[in-house]
Amino acid sequence: MPSLYNVWALMNKNFIRLRRNVSNLAFIFLLPAIQVSLFCLAVGHPPNDLRVAVVNDEFSAGSDGASSCVWPAGCEFDFLSCRFLDTLFHNESDLVRVDYADYGAARAAVEDGKAWGLMVAPANFSQQLLKRLVSAMDATAETINKSSINVSRQWN
Repeated sequence: MPSLYNVWALMNKNFIRLRRNVSNLAFIFLLPAIQVSLFCLAVGHPPNDLRVAVVNDEFSAGSDGASSCVWPAGCEFDFLSCRFLDTLFHNESDLVRVDYADYGAARAAVEDGKAWGLMVAPANFSQQLLKRLVSAMDATAETINKSSINVSRQWN
């Protein structure tokens, strides 16, 4: 076991060595600061304009996939997928909605890199969600699946 004097002597020797070798001292203290700065510059920005492919099977979009989903005002359980998607994409989000008529075209767009993610609202989403809310603990797996909006990311 080294004595306290030996430890003090080694520390003193190392500090003298560091003081004499300025380049080594700069390397030890400045390199981590430079690494953190570069990391924050490269990774620290929030993403913007993320294109998301959307397939809303509850609402039959046009053949080009364009959506003009209009729902009645008030508290009605119609077109809940439209309401959700409209709220998601219009509340100062950095997501850009790109509508597709079918799942195959939307998935191809994601695989080709034209979109970063895919959201699919199943047919009869509103009715199944209402059924899920009413039955709560007794909801079947099919009801849960049909009352969920599926979200997936880019596969490449």
